[in-house]
Amino acid sequence: MKKGFTLIELLATVTLLGILVAITYPKVLEQIDNEDKKLSNDKKELIYSGANAYMNQHENDYPIRNGKVYCIPISTLVNDNLIAVDISDIDNSLVVKVSITDSKNYDLVASDKCISS
Repeated sequence: MKKGFTLIELLATVTLLGILVAITYPKVLEQIDNEDKKLSNDKKELIYSGANAYMNQHENDYPIRNGKVYCIPISTLVNDNLIAVDISDIDNSLVVKVSITDSKNYDLVASDKCISS
């Protein structure tokens, strides 16, 4: 009697492994994508924090008036050392759009284009 596996047993094993990979692969990719988004959200928070600090430091240059929109280039935030982490994977030509919502508040929005008012 020969020892070893038959062709049918090997095919069944390979088929089962293929099914397991097919089931788990999308979930693994989804987890990786979620981690990338989480990292992006963390970087957005750092950029918004830097923009907020920039607005506070330059409040005479950027008066808070309802309806005003200001554009702060991300490169300016980096050059002023308001972003303390490496964001080399983010395009420095992007801007943070600061929209004044009322006399005390403003919203920060990442944007590739910004039209100042």
